[in-house]
Amino acid sequence: MAEIQLLSIAYKFLKSLGIEFTLQINSIGKLDERNVYRTKLKEYLSNHLSELSKLSQSRIDRGSILRILDSKDISDR
Repeated sequence: MAEIQLLSIAYKFLKSLGIEFTLQINSIGKLDERNVYRTKLKEYLSNHLSELSKLSQSRIDRGSILRILDSKDISDR
């Protein structure tokens, strides 16, 4: 709830200054849901390992699966 309140205050403050923006909130759920998502994503990406950039391949090895979704490398798209 505290995070929602903080976002609401910041949103209202920026709007009061006349700043135009779009607030986009991203969530992949609670910890147990996120763990299921990470497992499924790792399974999928492991089947396409040769198509991924070297950085993304190393992220799989390190367990940084979700960071692959932030990749700017064209081969990771």
